[in-house]
Amino acid sequence: MGVRRLAVQVEDHSVAYMSHTSERVSIWDEGDYELEKWENDKIVFDLNGNRLHGRYALIRTDGKNWLIHRTR
Repeated sequence: MGVRRLAVQVEDHSVAYMSHTSERVSIWDEGDYELEKWENDKIVFDLNGNRLHGRYALIRTDGKNWLIHRTR
Protein backbone atom coordinates (compact mmCIF):
# COMPACT_ATOMS: atom_id res chain seq x y z
CA MET A 1 0.00 0.00 0.00
CA GLY A 2 1.04 3.59 -0.36
CA VAL A 3 2.62 3.37 -3.82
CA ARG A 4 1.29 5.97 -6.23
CA ARG A 5 1.62 5.71 -9.99
CA LEU A 6 1.11 8.30 -12.70
CA ALA A 7 -2.00 7.66 -14.83
CA VAL A 8 -2.31 9.85 -17.96
CA GLN A 9 -5.73 10.32 -19.57
CA VAL A 10 -5.88 9.29 -23.24
CA GLU A 11 -8.66 9.28 -25.80
CA ASP A 12 -11.38 6.63 -25.53
CA HIS A 13 -10.80 3.43 -27.46
CA SER A 14 -13.33 1.47 -29.48
CA VAL A 15 -14.94 -1.54 -27.79
CA ALA A 16 -13.27 -3.63 -30.53
CA TYR A 17 -9.93 -3.09 -28.75
CA MET A 18 -11.11 -5.17 -25.77
CA SER A 19 -9.90 -8.34 -27.49
CA HIS A 20 -7.17 -6.88 -29.74
CA THR A 21 -3.68 -8.34 -29.42
CA SER A 22 -0.60 -8.07 -31.63
CA GLU A 23 3.20 -8.28 -31.37
CA ARG A 24 3.27 -4.99 -29.44
CA VAL A 25 -0.12 -5.14 -27.67
CA SER A 26 -1.40 -7.70 -25.17
CA ILE A 27 -4.28 -7.93 -22.72
CA TRP A 28 -2.68 -7.61 -19.27
CA ASP A 29 -5.84 -8.03 -17.18
CA GLU A 30 -9.59 -8.18 -17.53
CA GLY A 31 -12.49 -8.25 -15.14
CA ASP A 32 -15.10 -6.00 -13.55
CA TYR A 33 -15.12 -2.87 -11.45
CA GLU A 34 -17.54 -1.28 -9.01
CA LEU A 35 -17.70 2.51 -8.90
CA GLU A 36 -17.84 3.89 -5.36
CA LYS A 37 -17.44 7.65 -5.88
CA TRP A 38 -17.06 9.98 -8.89
CA GLU A 39 -16.07 13.60 -8.25
CA ASN A 40 -14.35 16.11 -10.57
CA ASP A 41 -10.91 15.46 -9.08
CA LYS A 42 -11.28 12.02 -7.48
CA ILE A 43 -12.67 8.65 -8.59
CA VAL A 44 -12.83 5.71 -6.17
CA PHE A 45 -13.52 2.17 -7.40
CA ASP A 46 -13.01 -1.53 -6.65
CA LEU A 47 -11.22 -3.67 -9.24
CA ASN A 48 -12.16 -7.33 -9.55
CA GLY A 49 -9.80 -8.52 -12.28
CA ASN A 50 -7.93 -11.72 -12.92
CA ARG A 51 -4.68 -10.06 -11.76
CA LEU A 52 -5.69 -6.88 -9.93
CA HIS A 53 -8.05 -6.83 -6.96
CA GLY A 54 -8.75 -4.10 -4.48
CA ARG A 55 -9.93 -0.57 -3.90
CA TYR A 56 -8.23 2.21 -5.87
CA ALA A 57 -8.50 5.97 -6.18
CA LEU A 58 -7.65 8.16 -9.17
CA ILE A 59 -6.71 11.66 -8.00
CA ARG A 60 -6.35 14.48 -10.53
CA THR A 61 -3.10 16.40 -10.24
CA ASP A 62 -3.41 18.77 -13.21
CA GLY A 63 -4.90 18.71 -16.71
CA LYS A 64 -4.84 15.13 -17.95
CA ASN A 65 -2.52 13.81 -15.24
CA TRP A 66 -3.82 11.65 -12.42
CA LEU A 67 -2.29 9.59 -9.63
CA ILE A 68 -3.63 6.07 -9.12
CA HIS A 69 -3.40 4.93 -5.52
CA ARG A 70 -4.41 1.64 -3.92
CA THR A 71 -6.50 2.31 -0.82
CA ARG A 72 -7.89 0.21 2.00
